[in-house]
Amino acid sequence: MYTPMARLICAPMTCPTKRPTRAPTDAPTKSPTRTPSEGPKPWTGRVKDVLTNRGKAGVVLKFVTGPNAGKTATSGSDGTFHFTSLQQDGMGRLEGRASGFETFVDEFVLRNRLPRFDVMISPAMSPGSLRFILAWGRDPSDLDTHVTTPSGCRVWYANKACRDGQNIDLDIDHTGGYGPETVTMRTAKRGTYYYYVNKYSGVSNIKESQGEVKVLHKRPDGGMSIHTFVARLGNRWTRSGPNWAGPQCAYTNALWWNVFSVTYDPSGNGGRGSFFFNPDGEVSEGARVEPPPAPPIPPPTFAPTNRPSRLPTRIPTNEPFFPATNRPTKAPTRSPTDRPLRLTGQVKSAVNGEGVANVMLLFTSGPNFGKTARSGSDGTYSFDSLAPFPAGTLEARYSGYETWVSTFNVANRFPRIDIMMSPYMSPNSLRFVLAWGRNPVDLDIRLVTPTGCQVAYFNKQCADRQQHVQLDNDVTSGYGPETISMARPMNGVYTFYVNKYYGLGSIKDSQAVVQVWDKPPNGPLRITEFKAKDATKWTSGWNPSWTGPFSSADSAKWWNVFSFDTRTRTLRAA
Repeated sequence: MYTPMARLICAPMTCPTKRPTRAPTDAPTKSPTRTPSEGPKPWTGRVKDVLTNRGKAGVVLKFVTGPNAGKTATSGSDGTFHFTSLQQDGMGRLEGRASGFETFVDEFVLRNRLPRFDVMISPAMSPGSLRFILAWGRDPSDLDTHVTTPSGCRVWYANKACRDGQNIDLDIDHTGGYGPETVTMRTAKRGTYYYYVNKYSGVSNIKESQGEVKVLHKRPDGGMSIHTFVARLGNRWTRSGPNWAGPQCAYTNALWWNVFSVTYDPSGNGGRGSFFFNPDGEVSEGARVEPPPAPPIPPPTFAPTNRPSRLPTRIPTNEPFFPATNRPTKAPTRSPTDRPLRLTGQVKSAVNGEGVANVMLLFTSGPNFGKTARSGSDGTYSFDSLAPFPAGTLEARYSGYETWVSTFNVANRFPRIDIMMSPYMSPNSLRFVLAWGRNPVDLDIRLVTPTGCQVAYFNKQCADRQQHVQLDNDVTSGYGPETISMARPMNGVYTFYVNKYYGLGSIKDSQAVVQVWDKPPNGPLRITEFKAKDATKWTSGWNPSWTGPFSSADSAKWWNVFSFDTRTRTLRAA
């Protein structure tokens, strides 16, 4: 039985028609198929057991309402599933069923879940119990669950159970994106429980993380109630916590999302006990039980690649406080920067974005030296148990393609990096390839030639006697590639830009990398990388002169990437 008592649904967003700020006056309006909210799309993800975080095989997923009603998929041996062609708009209901598990139920607009969202399926629950399940997208990499109880005990990564007249456990503490983070309450005590989500590390913010909290309530009569809270619609954000009373702040600066309260009355429901859910902590007058005070945890300060051990300010135990010199630190396996990581992705052709099968991937230097993987029929690949640091070089080779090369720390690119292979290039040609992460979903590239001609989505080619430059691929759903090929450059200076057209997050936090493939008339192929995280020239509007005014990376719409002088064959970062 599905009861959406506290259901919060994200309203569909519409993407404006692309119109460049300073495009030529005869630039055509983008084709309607350009808009990311139109046309069928594939949808992939993984079905996971919420108590073990392991993939669950054999789960039958079926859309039972909405534009995709009747379409089904079954999870494979590692829990992965794939729908090949789904309509993006219109609310639909998805169910997942497997023996020994509660039925998974969710209602959503597919466009809000592209290109990946993992399905969290719960093992069978006992009557009267509750299970809180947090799932999110790729970023931030580490969101944490905190539950404060009526007695003042707090369940979180540093105190995984409360046994003072109640039975509540943190089942899973996940640090690599997507989730789940799971808390199970088998028995409760009278009063109000408060549920929080904390951003511990990672880029982006909680509101834009695709975060969603599901509460499964197995009622005493054996029925199931499901309550869903969506981060995009959250309205109570704080910088320090857990602290229900505030002070509140803008979601862009928040480290805490105050999600809901649930009040337990053991005398309700004919003496079988009843729960009352209240989003954002609003409970009815007369039923309010204020949460016990909890000292705030100061905001973490750390570099993304140098994550510190967690030092909680206060640990709820029988003792009110730990001495300052005796605070427990996180178990070493907690941090994704000090344990083996799994790296996945897809090998794609840079000129059309299609998967390339049977590509050999090999680490040729660094801590993962000698480890190999091969792309499957759709171009997907997987490395298991990779050392996160230090940097190493990965190469990809396949007949008919130039060798792809990149050097990086695995910790900075996991859990997914797509590899853009360039078909063989002729002498005196160049190729500019942009790849990025899941968000923003639509980044665009633009190249300005020495004649002032612009190559972009609105003008895909500059061709005359002096030069031949074209846009090969234009992607609107994350990861890339966006590619411009230059078969016959002219003498002069070309300038290259990246524009955030649509989506959440900033360019700087998107894991964007621009590769320049330069094959001189005489000499070997040269590959140069420009990474958004290292960039300094950001503008809020289109400015081909590179003279500013410049803006902060967080608010920027444009990244001025580099210039290329064909007379000297030199690249210069903006």
